[in-house]
Amino acid sequence: MVCDIWPDERMPVDKNGVRAHLIMDPLSILKRLNIGTWYEHYFNGACRKVESMISNMNNKEAWDKLNHFFSIISEPHHEALSDFTTDEDKNGYVQDVKKDGIHLYLPPWSPSIGQHTIRALIQNGYDPEAGSVSYGGFNGQQVVTKDPVLVANIYIILLDKIGEYSTAVTGAKLQQNGVPSKIQAMDRHSNLHRKQPVRFGETEMRLLTAIVGPRAVANLLDWSNNPDSHKYGVRNLLDSEDGINIKTFVDRKQLPLGGHRPLQLLKNLFECSGVKFKASGKK
Repeated sequence: MVCDIWPDERMPVDKNGVRAHLIMDPLSILKRLNIGTWYEHYFNGACRKVESMISNMNNKEAWDKLNHFFSIISEPHHEALSDFTTDEDKNGYVQDVKKDGIHLYLPPWSPSIGQHTIRALIQNGYDPEAGSVSYGGFNGQQVVTKDPVLVANIYIILLDKIGEYSTAVTGAKLQQNGVPSKIQAMDRHSNLHRKQPVRFGETEMRLLTAIVGPRAVANLLDWSNNPDSHKYGVRNLLDSEDGINIKTFVDRKQLPLGGHRPLQLLKNLFECSGVKFKASGKK
């Protein structure tokens, strides 16, 4: 999830002028046990260092350096280099690396992935150069970090879900009493729309009420908890051309607020005690 977007001039830049495109919370990787991301980041930083090392070497020196580097960082990649038997093939490969950089082949089952490889890279001078980086602070001033920071590549698959697709339409699965129910495994693929909307609890209601007002929050609650509003809204979404810019999602002249099941149950409990809710009339 992207929490903020900064202009390029604010993003961290290292001493070599390499500017970061993305800032990640390192603990998020640990929490999800996606430890491979740390290795990927470190190994790609090492590849960038080797690219710099061979930039001014002749083809023979560069080939020997690359061959030695791959023997440490990736056994599968090193084995693949054995296909280059002639000087023409080797020189061509070196020129491709100098032009386009190293595209490291390191499958997740490779025995090269681990702390032993990092130690070997450090011992042979291939460890990536991590140092202080500077970035634009919130006060408009440049900030220089005290701790070393490594700016290096990682591979990211962007998952987007926008209103142009029916899979972005959300409508909760309802049980026989008309209130949202827990979905089963088969429910995930049985409809075009999702049957598990984002959870909207007490904390979210309080925050939204303070920002957009009670009527907007009442609408959100009614859409999923009122069976009639739910059907009306989902039908409008699926019938729309692009799933967005719907003028009237639920016509409140036909389906006024106050009819969703949890609220009806609450009203019934209070009415049994002689208490009745009444709308204030304020917008």
